[in-house]
This record gives sequence, structure tokens and C-alpha cells, in this order.
Amino acid sequence: MSRDLAASGIAVALIAVAAGILTRQPGIAMIAVVGAAFAIYGRSETALDPDLEVERRIEPRAPRPRERVAVVLVVTNRGDGVLTDVRIRESLPEELTPLDGDTACASSLRPDESVTLSYTLRARPGRTVIDPPTIECVSANGRRRQTVETTARTEWHCRAPPVDVPLAQRTTAYTGQEQTDTGGEGIEFHSVRAYRSGDPLSRVDWNRLASDGRLRTIEFRETRAASVVVVLDTTASTTQRRGPDEPAGRTLARQAAERVVDGLLDDHNRVGVATVGERTGYLAPGAGRDQAIRAERLLDGTSSGLALDSLRAVRNHLPADAQVVVCSPLLDDDALTMARAFRAADHPVTLLSPSVTDPATVGGTVERIARQRRIDRARRSGVQVLDWRADDPLERTLDAARHGWSR
Repeated sequence: MSRDLAASGIAVALIAVAAGILTRQPGIAMIAVVGAAFAIYGRSETALDPDLEVERRIEPRAPRPRERVAVVLVVTNRGDGVLTDVRIRESLPEELTPLDGDTACASSLRPDESVTLSYTLRARPGRTVIDPPTIECVSANGRRRQTVETTARTEWHCRAPPVDVPLAQRTTAYTGQEQTDTGGEGIEFHSVRAYRSGDPLSRVDWNRLASDGRLRTIEFRETRAASVVVVLDTTASTTQRRGPDEPAGRTLARQAAERVVDGLLDDHNRVGVATVGERTGYLAPGAGRDQAIRAERLLDGTSSGLALDSLRAVRNHLPADAQVVVCSPLLDDDALTMARAFRAADHPVTLLSPSVTDPATVGGTVERIARQRRIDRARRSGVQVLDWRADDPLERTLDAARHGWSR
């Protein structure tokens, strides 16, 4: 029904009402009232022209891992008419489950009136994106529906602090933070040798010179950069999770890989990244801030790096002096094969494995036993294994391993 036709219907109905009153015929007046109501109802069908302002706020803006994040979504009617039925639903990623509050509602909005949704999320390490909410306006008679497009997209990055993963002593000629058994420049005392012409005065052992008159030079334990490739297992089994509200094994492995990469780069090592499984890609070792950004994109799937088609192709691209850190929940033999393949190619290998098996169920117990057997087989192959219980801080696992390996 057009706006002009509805207006004409209302005018005719009002004239009929007046005629019914003047002629004292209430039947005519009542029929006219009903006609006017239908005309007004029909006119409301064309009044749907939403002008909505949408704002989403989060607090804190830069949350720490597992911190509670308060989200407030405000929808305001900036149009001149009343919106009788506005239906709002947040567009949360599947892995984000609200801890409390409401993520959907229906409301009517007068001009300049607002409706607010408030809820709380648990921050996950890594990048989180909340797309614009789904908003649908429905006319008073229910015959017209209009979806409102908005630009209220929210994104934050929750980065866990870097970690220092224990590595084997295979280093490059670049200066870094990995200690060697070689004497030279450094911080930690290594040995004392006879003075050689050209030795810096800062390394002369002045105490010995004062006691016996002989020149000697102090040697310190040199620190060199390691070349490390961090490999993320993206095989199908890594999507398993301990419980419905728990992160998947792949998510935990990716978070561990990101923290390892950050820690190695902070210590001035040369770091590369590879993914093997459902997506296979490779980033050659490098250093600096740009390398950190490239590594992050490859790990989170926003970049494929150098696209490769197999584990063998990744292995063939590794530098000869590279160490390998494999991050995998170790839920099938593919990850074990991966770690052993790198070790067979003479690369020192560390396997960092988050546990997502559930010991409270029979199936979880079977999986836990199978995973432990893979760990044992990996160790027998010369692979260093870091068995990370996901409900413990990763730092605790690394500190315990560092202490055990140093004895």
C-alpha cells in the first residue's frame, strides 16, 4: 500500500466518522473507525527507514590472557521515526563463550533512544575479532524486514609474554643470547689465558698482574645466536579439545609457538616458522620486528609464507645449522613422525606439547596413555620433549625442564 493511498484512506475514514456522528448513526462511525485503523496500520508498513548508530566498547582495551573483558554494545535510533521492533544479535566467534550478560535482544526505539547490550568475555591469547552485530528492523505489521549494515567491527590482540625455551647448543656466527663453551667476549667467566698483543685492556687480569707481574687475559663465555625454526602442527587431530569450553590443542600449540618465537627474537636469535598439516607453509629464519610480524601471520593463518606441499619439502628448506621446535598436542603419530623426521636430518629437535587429553573419561585415559607412549618414543629418538599441562603456566614447564636438563 503506497503512502498516498494510505493517507487518502485515512481522510475518507475521518469524513465517514464525522458523517456518522452528525446523522446519529453509530454503525457508520464504527465502520469508519475500523477503516481508519486499517489505513493507519497499512501506512506504518512504509514507515520503516532505520537510521541507527552502533558503538561497541571493550574494557580493558589491551587485555592480558584469560583476563575478563567487559563488552558494551550501544544501538541508538538517529532517525525521526519510531522503530517498533529492532532485533539485535552479537556476532561472536564460535570459540568465544560469554561468561555472563546478554548478547541478543529485541526492543522498540523512539528517536534518539538507545538500547544497550552488556556481557563479559574471557580474553584468549592472540588476535580476537568481533564482527559487526546483526541488526534487523521489522515493521509494525510484520510485513517488512530490513537488515541494517554497520561498521562496528572490534579487534584486539592479546599477547602472552615471551618465553625462553631451552635449546641445544648449536649456534651461528651471529651474536645472540645462547651460551657456548667457547671463550671470548661475553659476560660469564670462562677461563684465564696468557696475554696476547692486541687484547683489550678491559680484559686484562690486573689482580694477577699486581700479584706476580705476569700479564694474563680473562676469557668470558661467548654468546652466539641460534638459528631456530618453530614448527606448528596443523594436522586434523589438533582440533581436539579437553572440554566444550576449553581451547583446542591447535590453539594452545599456536599460542606456545608465538611465545617461543617472541622469546627467541627478543634474544637476537634468527627465527623461522613452518606449519605442517592442513596448511603447510614456511618462513626462512630472520631477525627483527618485521620477522616477528611475518611469523605471527603465518602462525595465525593470515599468511601462508612460502606455500609447500609436504613435510619433506619443509625439511628440505631448513638451514643445515637450524634447530627445530615442534609445537603439537601429539594426538596422533603424524606429529611424532614430524619430530623424528627433523631429528633424522641431524637437526636438534625440541617438542613442546600441550596436553588436551581428559583423564576424567575412559576415552581420555586411553588417549593420555597413547600420547605418553609417543612422548617416550620421541625421547628414545633423541627428541627433547616438553610436556606442558595446559592448566599450568607454560613458564613452569620450561623452568622445570631447564633445571632437569642442566643437571
